[in-house]
Amino acid sequence: MLRKINALLAVIVVAIGVYRYIDHDYEVNPRLILPLLSLMFLLFTIEAILNKRKLIAALYAVIFVIAAGATVTIFMQT
Repeated sequence: MLRKINALLAVIVVAIGVYRYIDHDYEVNPRLILPLLSLMFLLFTIEAILNKRKLIAALYAVIFVIAAGATVTIFMQT
């Protein structure tokens, strides 16, 4: 189940990125994409821990912390 959720989130993020390059007038709102990326990397971390892949789990955890920090920064600006 977790793998399906991760795949769905990854497809959504890639679709938003591809749509941005197709329609140059579309601006990706950081308030939309950063929480989505944070959630995606948190779930990737949990999945990697469950699969006993410690190195990739640590990498995902670092990326999650960076994305979560950027999310908090974006939301605190207003």
